[in-house]
Amino acid sequence: MRFLIPIALLVTGCASSIQRIPASWTAPPLAVRIREVALDATGNVTQPGMPPLKPGTVQVAGNQLRNGDRVLSEVFSAIDSFDVSESRGEVVFSAKREASFDIGLVATDGGATHWIPAEPSDEVHVQWAPRGSKVSYFVRAPLGDLVRTFHVPTSYQYALDFGPATLYDLGWDPQAEHFAVSYSTVEASDRVEAMRYDGSERRMVIPSASSIAADVLPFAPGTIALRPLDLRYDQRLPVVVWVADRFEWSDARAALMKDAEVALLVTTRAPDEALWKAIRETPWLDASRMVTVGARAAEGTSIVGDPSVPAGRYRRSGRVVAVAPPAIQSFAAGFLADQWKRTSPTHGSSR
Repeated sequence: MRFLIPIALLVTGCASSIQRIPASWTAPPLAVRIREVALDATGNVTQPGMPPLKPGTVQVAGNQLRNGDRVLSEVFSAIDSFDVSESRGEVVFSAKREASFDIGLVATDGGATHWIPAEPSDEVHVQWAPRGSKVSYFVRAPLGDLVRTFHVPTSYQYALDFGPATLYDLGWDPQAEHFAVSYSTVEASDRVEAMRYDGSERRMVIPSASSIAADVLPFAPGTIALRPLDLRYDQRLPVVVWVADRFEWSDARAALMKDAEVALLVTTRAPDEALWKAIRETPWLDASRMVTVGARAAEGTSIVGDPSVPAGRYRRSGRVVAVAPPAIQSFAAGFLADQWKRTSPTHGSSR
């Protein structure tokens, strides 16, 4: 079979070789990005430019909040975001105190910081609602991002789940009763959903422009499987373990699933024995044909980033293929599709 030859050479080869990356491996089709969103008074979603800075002199200087010459906070490891409520005379901000980002509140004229009850995950992208006393922020949870709304006077809060997803932006309507959220998932590109602040009345306003024709399955801790819809009876697929920071859309992974007959496992954790065991025990996966993208793996072949590899080139050395870090995703998609080209078209993909 055609795919066995190059993979066997890759796994058993002992000498390093530098080769040119074909141009066709460097430019997967790009899906539409929706990274800013706003909601008007009639419930219509728009995609604005960057909003103007709010009046006042609150700013971040040296990872510390200041209001003019007045110090508002201690020095943190990092500050992700902040927003000023002129009516309340209060700043809400996201700062890294220890291992993660937490949400704090401080008066614009100084004083003690009050922390919203924290979670182990990062809490980022904080903002005030346009009226009232609500704030919203994102929780970067291990199984997918959440929107949390928090009513400051009562501490009442809602947590809104989007499944294994990455959230990008949130825009309130002027009445502060509804908001819109832009986000993506591993199988579908950026989209916008609108809802009431308590999570009711959810509606898809802008659907994804691109998607992957696959079943999306929970697989192992921190791992989601994409299984082609056209899987045949008793077929065992090559396995691509794709290490990612978040569960979000990837143009390169979409190109790979369109062009190659593979199973794709997207993981936000370092691959370990528990993952290899799950792969070996899954009937439709072929553990003898396995490639890990983005990390050196104990089993199969690894595609990794290496700054010493010149741009436009890749290096094979034993079971490791190295490429300049910015090119890992596009290279992996082209390289693996070349090894495992489809023999039949996909169904249901918009790419």
